[in-house]
This record gives sequence, structure tokens and C-alpha cells, in this order.
Amino acid sequence: MIEKGSGINKHDIIAELVKHAYTKTYKMRLVGPGSVEATIPGAIVEREAKRHGLSVEEFIKVYRVEYLFGDFSGAFIRFTRQPSGHEEPV
Repeated sequence: MIEKGSGINKHDIIAELVKHAYTKTYKMRLVGPGSVEATIPGAIVEREAKRHGLSVEEFIKVYRVEYLFGDFSGAFIRFTRQPSGHEEPV
């Protein structure tokens, strides 16, 4: 955790984290009032499924995409496991 007053700017930290990231551009589409969707690259989902010892289909059933955004430039995603009994049908 970064301490307040440490002199490290969170914008600089994020810039450093994404400096060597792979990038790919996707179109967005409107899906209803106030909602926009974009595709998640299959390679990301495959990598996360493998990391958790699941097939892609199993991973999609039990994990959700969580978007992280705030007062920094851009947004990040991470995958969070659903509580048992809340799995989604594929």
C-alpha cells in the first residue's frame, strides 16, 4: 500500500504499470439506457481460467468482470468469484 505523503503520484504508478501492457482496440456498442459493452479479448479470459484451473466455460459461470476506475486516466478490469450458489448459466 502506498502511504499518503510518500511523494509517489498514483498517476505515475498507473502509467508505469501500463507502459509495457499489450493493447488491442475494440468497438463499443450501446445496449440500453446508460449501458455500453465492449468485448474482452479471449486470451485474457483463457489465461485467467487456466490460472484458476477451470475451462473457459466453467470460469464464465463462476466469475464476474469487475471494472476499476476513479480519478486516474483509464480503467482496469479484474475477475471476482461469485459466492457459491450464484453461478450464471452459460
